[in-house]
Amino acid sequence: MSQEGNSKRAHPLSYMLFTLSLVVLTPPLLIGVSLFIFIVTGKDDGMKPNAVDTWHEKVIQEGDDGKVAVIYAEGVIGEDSQGGFFQPGLGTDDLLSQLDQAKDDPSVHAVVVRVNSPGGSVVASNELYQKILEIKYEGKPVLVSMGETAASGGYYISAPADRIYANPYTITGSLGVIMSVPDYSELAEKIGYRETVIKSGELKDIGNALRDLTEEEVSVFQTMVTESYDGFVDVIAKGRNMKEEEVRELADGRIYTGIQAKENGLIDGFKTLDETIEEAKQLGEGENESVVEYQPSVPKLGDLLANWTSPAIHIGIDSALKPGDAQIKLAYILK
Repeated sequence: MSQEGNSKRAHPLSYMLFTLSLVVLTPPLLIGVSLFIFIVTGKDDGMKPNAVDTWHEKVIQEGDDGKVAVIYAEGVIGEDSQGGFFQPGLGTDDLLSQLDQAKDDPSVHAVVVRVNSPGGSVVASNELYQKILEIKYEGKPVLVSMGETAASGGYYISAPADRIYANPYTITGSLGVIMSVPDYSELAEKIGYRETVIKSGELKDIGNALRDLTEEEVSVFQTMVTESYDGFVDVIAKGRNMKEEEVRELADGRIYTGIQAKENGLIDGFKTLDETIEEAKQLGEGENESVVEYQPSVPKLGDLLANWTSPAIHIGIDSALKPGDAQIKLAYILK
């Protein structure tokens, strides 16, 4: 009886300790989880992460006569800016927001865009191109510094710049449009998979991967590619002050080294990023300008992890451009 009484008396104390532990530990745990989610995503539900003036300025060089903003466009260009939970880097919307901040900041007198991209989505490339034009319309010089690769859509977003510089061995060019339509019909037949399509119009299931394309479907897709290609040619002709015929001769999809691009008038010369920044200062307000880069106020956990392995900041990767994906999409991309 004595042992049973002691056991019964211990229960209220255990319950009190358990309750006290919950009261003490739950608030820090909730705060920790919320902070973790905020750091990983770089935002919470009440924030507008892509609003203008949300970027922190990291001063690379001190000055007193205004600023040159250096913006990095690296990786595959995709209109989907929402990266994975741990995905490092910036999305296209983020990049557009940085360009907006540079455009609207009166103390920014020139912009340098560092391009290291094989291209990507036609739509996203055009949106970046239009945003760079807006900066120029504000009277601010835009210079492009090409990295290892600035091909296809990477060149598309470079074309409107006042100056384009590269390394002699930069890979550029690949001027054109591509659309891939998968055909899994033989595989489906081997595994016995069949699909019944009920449609409202003859072309409603255009691009169905379980059958061959019809001649009419090929014609529809080719028209889309041609329209996008014509737009690319126009962008280059206007940006480089070239005749359309000259551009079409160069824009057959081949790649060029920096040396070949210079010979064909696609770039202005050879300069490093630092040399391009120095020229941007001169085109702005002078050599005493500060040099700034834009960074998120709170980095994603993916960015922090990426710093341990790679310094690159990426434009949002468009999953529809990954090999094996069944989606059909126009792309300015180096294949």
